[in-house]
Amino acid sequence: MSSTAVLSKGYHMEAISLWPEWAHLIFCGFKSIEVRTWKISTPRELLLCTSKQKYKYFPGGYAVGIMKVADCVSFTEEHLEGAWMLPEDMPTKPSYAWMLDWFSPIKPFPVKGKVSIYNVDKDPEDFEYLDTNRAIYDAYRPLLPELPKTYEEARAAKDFGAMFIWPEEE
Repeated sequence: MSSTAVLSKGYHMEAISLWPEWAHLIFCGFKSIEVRTWKISTPRELLLCTSKQKYKYFPGGYAVGIMKVADCVSFTEEHLEGAWMLPEDMPTKPSYAWMLDWFSPIKPFPVKGKVSIYNVDKDPEDFEYLDTNRAIYDAYRPLLPELPKTYEEARAAKDFGAMFIWPEEE
């Protein structure tokens, strides 16, 4: 897959860091809306990074993929489901729904996160894009030592959050 990422000056990629559990939901295709108290210009491609917090199912402190923010609109109750929020989580101050159009996983690499949007000194042409379950497994499994070693172990432990890591049976 070739990169179409928007570059700022000098081969930097714009990035944003999220807690690993939220980035994991975007990575898996479940979360289609990111909520922020600030508006951004769109469309825009951002390097999705995870903050350093520990999370069993996803590595902290890594760049994990490119996401496209297609639109940025005022957040309303209709956005709760796409943002993986409950009605009681409705923001009390004005917020924005960053409407995500697509996500492309990459081989993770360490990133020191920052608040807001920031630049990462890496050319998207150098990213290794992951386009199969096997490639995702091979890239992420070494970073997640606490997970069961096999799909069968995850299933036996009823660890459904871990089951996405293993490639489908061939």
